[in-house]
Amino acid sequence: MAPCARQMSRDLDLVDELLALVEGTDAIAVDVTGDGFSIRIRRRVVRRKSASESARVPASRKGEDSLQQVKSPAVGIFSAEKEWKVGDRVVRGALLGGVQSLGHISEITAPIDGAIHAVLTPSGAPVEYGQALFALEAAKR
Repeated sequence: MAPCARQMSRDLDLVDELLALVEGTDAIAVDVTGDGFSIRIRRRVVRRKSASESARVPASRKGEDSLQQVKSPAVGIFSAEKEWKVGDRVVRGALLGGVQSLGHISEITAPIDGAIHAVLTPSGAPVEYGQALFALEAAKR
């Protein structure tokens, strides 16, 4: 093995040891400086919900039980089929708009009969997968 490759192998072994050291502790960061090198290993801190926080159910506001969100099926640019307004009636399967991504348009249709309760994303806006676009209120039976 060439001298340079041996040195790189030792350096990688040192990094592995440092990672194992940090993994076994509550340390957030480790800084090491040696002959001609310096390395900082920093752990990303993710706050986990406690059991009591996870068990809490938010109180539903009046009328929200009949609301259904329509979400983006892809990452891309959202285009509404028309200028939707609060109160506009929709039927199940009606085309609400589409999300253009990599030259492909994913159609967005109404999942229920009802009315537009809120337009949550304007036409022309970039959207993420699962982002809420509309809130629909179910039709009264």
